[in-house]
Amino acid sequence: MRMTHSTSAFALAAGLALGSALPLTAVAGSVDKALDQAATAIAEAKSNDWIWRDTEKFFNEAQEAAKKGNKDEAMKLATKAREQAELAVKQYRLEQETDRSL
Repeated sequence: MRMTHSTSAFALAAGLALGSALPLTAVAGSVDKALDQAATAIAEAKSNDWIWRDTEKFFNEAQEAAKKGNKDEAMKLATKAREQAELAVKQYRLEQETDRSL
């Protein structure tokens, strides 16, 4: 099925409208999920002893924002922490696979 510009614009608008209609509990649940995902990613990075400098700082700030009820900030920081941890794991694996011998 080929989407036209007007069809894709409608789909985007509908998605945004539905997303903004989510109850607050759904947002709170997604913050908890984001924090859980970040914690899991951080644990994996730490198990490799390959965690980036600010990753845990972002995670701690996300937890504080969630406690204060600032869900948007908590989501942003938890996502940032998760992404950094996942990238650290990818970097670790790449470094392990790279032959550095001369």
